[in-house]
Amino acid sequence: MPMGTDVRHTVVIGAGLAGLAAARVLADSFEAVTVIERDALPSTSVPRAGVPQGRHVHGLLAMGAEVFEGYFPGLRAELEQAGAPVWDWGEGLCAVLPHGTPPPTPMGMPIQTFSHPLLEHVLRQRVTALEPVTLRDGLTVTGLRTAGPGKVSGVLVRDSEGEDAIVADLVVDASGRSSHLPQWLAAFGLPTPRTLTVDAQVGYASRTYACPDGQSRPPWMGVLQPLRAPDFHKGCYAIPGWTGVASRGLTWRVPLQRARKRAGCRPGVTAWGDAGDRVGQRRWPLYATCMFTSGSS
Repeated sequence: MPMGTDVRHTVVIGAGLAGLAAARVLADSFEAVTVIERDALPSTSVPRAGVPQGRHVHGLLAMGAEVFEGYFPGLRAELEQAGAPVWDWGEGLCAVLPHGTPPPTPMGMPIQTFSHPLLEHVLRQRVTALEPVTLRDGLTVTGLRTAGPGKVSGVLVRDSEGEDAIVADLVVDASGRSSHLPQWLAAFGLPTPRTLTVDAQVGYASRTYACPDGQSRPPWMGVLQPLRAPDFHKGCYAIPGWTGVASRGLTWRVPLQRARKRAGCRPGVTAWGDAGDRVGQRRWPLYATCMFTSGSS
């Protein structure tokens, strides 16, 4: 049965970092927040199918950490206790630059490195402990529910037992790059915003390397060899595996520049995080800003 309309209710599509951040913020203003996730969510910090980037290197820069700490007090300490170190970017980073490697210099700019599943697991525990929030996993959103022309009033869902509708005053799409929001809005006869795409043509991949037995921990907390057009087409970023990315060894990542665009809004529905890449008017290349964008949206 559809949920009643006698409460101020919002539905968040997606239980990734953007969805969890959205649910945390919305819990302050709505009497009920339902987070819907297509995946069957794990009970521990392990990668899952709906987050293909979860196996890559992750870290919170100073501003991103400050934003998340504001909504989740004590988050940095909790992650650190779980094995995610906090270190100074200038002192702990070994930067391999075209003209040499700068000496370690404290900058007062903290960074915390960890695995994506660890951060998502900790945030999921925090968010589901909030009284207004209900998390429903293993449930797929198939479309938007309407209450008149151009007015979104909830979502249509499907699971192994069949189809249903969930009524909501607001729908937040935080389903990431797999968002179907443009198609859903087009089905209502709404115009598709004009999109300008800037393709940086850069991809990335991660791999774990095992250190030889008996080798001591390296003197750095991270190694960075940045890309530089047009001369250097390959680069990497590595952190020790004990940060939660792997049990041993180093994880190397070729850096990514990816296209994002400003999220568009319609009555009763909005896009958050990477889902904003699917609905908007402008698209521009940014690098390593996904988690910060999710927290600051």
